[in-house]
Amino acid sequence: MKATIAFADKTQNPAKVEIELDDLDRLIQSETELRIQRISKPVQVGQKGVDLLVALEIINLSLTALGALISILNYWQSQKMNYTITVKKGNADIQLNNISPEQFESILASLQEESPSEEVQILIAE
Repeated sequence: MKATIAFADKTQNPAKVEIELDDLDRLIQSETELRIQRISKPVQVGQKGVDLLVALEIINLSLTALGALISILNYWQSQKMNYTITVKKGNADIQLNNISPEQFESILASLQEESPSEEVQILIAE
């Protein structure tokens, strides 16, 4: 499974996005052994323009590692109260907001019900 972590709002200040992604990258790498790479790719914006998506990408993500990643994202979001984080996988669309241990188990269960080959999208929004 592959996970992509990106800012949902393409109008964000690019320098701020870089700083926040660097911060998140360091946190994930300090807490896990996941291999993270920075990606930049053009994306269609409306009908006229193309923008550059800068994101973190994690390949070969197991369900166990996804659980660890969600815990890290929940912690990161608790430190940066002005952000919301949404995890999307198949039909699951889950918003993280200082989740409790019970909610964490429920989130993992709903994500496990989806196909293991599905890509996980993690969107950060202000």
